[in-house]
Amino acid sequence: MNKPYSQSWMYPAILAATLFAAVFLFFGLYYPHHLHFQEQYQLFLFDASYINDIISVPGGIADLTGRFLTQFFLLAWVGAAIVALLLVGIFLLSWRISPKGWLQPAGLLPAIILWLFFCNENALLGAIVAILLTLLADWGMSAIQHKRLRLAIRIISAPVLYWALGPLAIICGLLPLITSIRSRDKVEILASAVTILIMAVMPLIAHCSVAIPLERLFLSPHYFRQILDIPYILWMAAATTVLLPLLPATRQSQWKSIAVLALVVCCTGYAVKSSFNRASEDVMSYDFMCRFQQWNRLIDTANQKRPRNSLSCTALNLALGMKGLLADHMFEYNQNGLAGLLPPFDRDPISPLTTGEAYFQLGLINTAQRFVFEAQEAIQDYQKSGRCYKRLAETNLICGNYEVARKYIDALSKTIFYSDWARDVMPLLGNDEAVAKHEVYGRLRSLMPDKDYMFQEGDFTEVLSNQVLANGSNRLAYEYLQSACLLQRDIESFVSNLKMGDKIQYQYMPYMFQQAYILWWSSKHNAQDKTPEFISPNVIAGLNQFYGATQQRPVNKNSIAARFGNTYWFYYFMQ
Repeated sequence: MNKPYSQSWMYPAILAATLFAAVFLFFGLYYPHHLHFQEQYQLFLFDASYINDIISVPGGIADLTGRFLTQFFLLAWVGAAIVALLLVGIFLLSWRISPKGWLQPAGLLPAIILWLFFCNENALLGAIVAILLTLLADWGMSAIQHKRLRLAIRIISAPVLYWALGPLAIICGLLPLITSIRSRDKVEILASAVTILIMAVMPLIAHCSVAIPLERLFLSPHYFRQILDIPYILWMAAATTVLLPLLPATRQSQWKSIAVLALVVCCTGYAVKSSFNRASEDVMSYDFMCRFQQWNRLIDTANQKRPRNSLSCTALNLALGMKGLLADHMFEYNQNGLAGLLPPFDRDPISPLTTGEAYFQLGLINTAQRFVFEAQEAIQDYQKSGRCYKRLAETNLICGNYEVARKYIDALSKTIFYSDWARDVMPLLGNDEAVAKHEVYGRLRSLMPDKDYMFQEGDFTEVLSNQVLANGSNRLAYEYLQSACLLQRDIESFVSNLKMGDKIQYQYMPYMFQQAYILWWSSKHNAQDKTPEFISPNVIAGLNQFYGATQQRPVNKNSIAARFGNTYWFYYFMQ
């Protein structure tokens, strides 16, 4: 006689395949840059000392496994597949302990809650690995038929599991306790209680040997990047896993099972949508494109959806500058003042890297190095960053600090994804001539200031002026200087700086510069005076039309924005 559909092996297999597809497509299509964020804020080294440091503290095996897998998040689709496989594994193991009957689809809940947990960019993969390995350990011990041997292994393995997986290993004690309470097996209850007691005492023992706060040893040693926060949703997933066996077994009912599954799916969709942080993903996408210098893609992205925050504006303006489009098209996009060009330093993991990239391309290598170093120091769980290590190696190479650069390059040579780059730049160490001939590093070294000077926050125009004076052909620095003047509505300085751009040899004065210049010129001359020849007649006509639109009463700002929102005049007068 055939089994009911909900009891056949095909039912969980179909659910597992559906869960895999949903998680895979979610992180691959909608949340890829959260995976990139995870990868760039760790540095997995194939080094005995590095590995020993991780496994010598509680939860080390789960943390090490999570870090090893996270390095593959550099490839978003590979990372999406890894997360999906881990969650499918947790679902299948949860299905094993779920009650038989139409309530069994509740076995999806632990995996779904962990999916929500990992939508947070500060959630670490080691937490998901810890739950998966804990459920695997419980499954393996439950399969032991000899009762005394099984109980002895549970008790003996308790401290080992805690040290390997961290406090989430307590699931391995709570699950058999619940099962034994339902079966009223006193020996099983006693053994499970002893197992739980050992795991509860282990943080106190560990606190004597490792320099980790006691509350972290009890709750989240390597589960969450913000080490002072408690990841409640993670412990909700653990609690759901433990409570699954308490659900009552029911008769098979295909329609009730479908109803429960539909309810779970609907709640999952709503919860994932609520956890989806589009603004954060957008910021990370701009930072990722800036990291890999995907300037054309960055501009195309901004054309599809205009940036609305300073970090995205910083990345866009850099892309425009690198493609030679900044002076023509800058004010066609929303600008956040000077903070959208070169934001002040903010001690967080993302913005210093994007801003540091701008300073790097401008030839302000020491400032770029400071921003990147501080970004790495801002990582809240004290990990190192592969991205930061690479940039620090580059800045020290350019500055001629070869022994410092060697330290970073040696570390990167022990990785999977950075080792080829490390091997390629190794011959540059100590070789000034080779660095000078390098396509990127040689050019940036030539742009560095000849003399040292103090750079204080807010002195952007003075710093950029020094860059242009030191190298008049530094087009990016010149356009950043003029853009900074325009963003501050300092047209007088903009006009006085025009002579500094003589060496760039523009074929025509860029359009945004023309718009700013005619604004200045019209304030100094009469309407009858002949305008300079380098000002396009279309620009002159556009300014007259803009003035005409602003004279209408009442002033309709939306209407003016529709016609002139892509001009410097609109920014100057109305933003």
